[in-house]
Amino acid sequence: MLPTTKVGVDVDVILGGGSRHFLPRNVASPYETIRDAAGNTITDPATNAPATLTRGRRADDVDLVSYAVTQRNYGFVNSRDALNNLNLADYTGPNGKKLLGLFHASHVNFEQDRQTSAPWEPSLAEMTQAAIRVLQAKSNGKGFFLLVESGRIDHLEHANTGGITVAAGTGGNQYTVEVDRPAYVGGGEANYVATPATPRTTNVYASDYMIKEVLAFDYAIAEGRAFLNTASNGRTLLFSSSDHECGGFTVTGLHDEADAQQNGTKIRTYSGQITKSVAAEAGYATPTNLVRGDGGAGAGFPST
Repeated sequence: MLPTTKVGVDVDVILGGGSRHFLPRNVASPYETIRDAAGNTITDPATNAPATLTRGRRADDVDLVSYAVTQRNYGFVNSRDALNNLNLADYTGPNGKKLLGLFHASHVNFEQDRQTSAPWEPSLAEMTQAAIRVLQAKSNGKGFFLLVESGRIDHLEHANTGGITVAAGTGGNQYTVEVDRPAYVGGGEANYVATPATPRTTNVYASDYMIKEVLAFDYAIAEGRAFLNTASNGRTLLFSSSDHECGGFTVTGLHDEADAQQNGTKIRTYSGQITKSVAAEAGYATPTNLVRGDGGAGAGFPST
């Protein structure tokens, strides 16, 4: 028997991206402008203009942030400074505020891009720390459940961010595997739209994206471990898992003849020179001079 659905129960802490799903499309919202803890606007150094979440995409023009703040007792923040300087007294006890933090119109930036172009966004570890502090204050010793997702690791793999070059080939652009190449200009998702002519950065390598994203998740786990350092918090389960394997970052296993990414790029990244039986694949860009990690068929990681 399925449990009875609970009605009128709100999530105490919501932090991340996706403000476009909360804000109206055709009406300006006062919550678009990114502000620090004191309410001052934050300037984007790249444009010297106020940083914003941009206009939302809600066709019904409902401002859900306004609804959350005025009708559901949520505090709202949209910057790293505001998140890191919460007044916990506002969130203490069962009648305290809940917390809504939206830091990007779409997904939050990759950690690499956050550091270089969006420093007003909090890191995953900072969001984790703030969530623990608020939930601890609200639970009043009764305990709480917190789910933290480092979903941008998965996105990097789908985008083949890592030692990848977009090359011209039969039937459209193709990916070929390379190492120690700077990332394409445009950030971690540039590979989705890159062409052989897309420029590269001068000092950020493609592998930096995955390394920093994994480290960001590791730092978030460290916040959970720090919580356990207090004896009274010892009866806490810290559980980490992945949702699925994704082959985009390794050299092996991804083949996109069906053009699943709908960008005209056919992907073939195998760890070793593979002979395919499909004649149409003969012209695909294929890595060479790669040695399988176990020296045989079916290996997933090359040793060189």
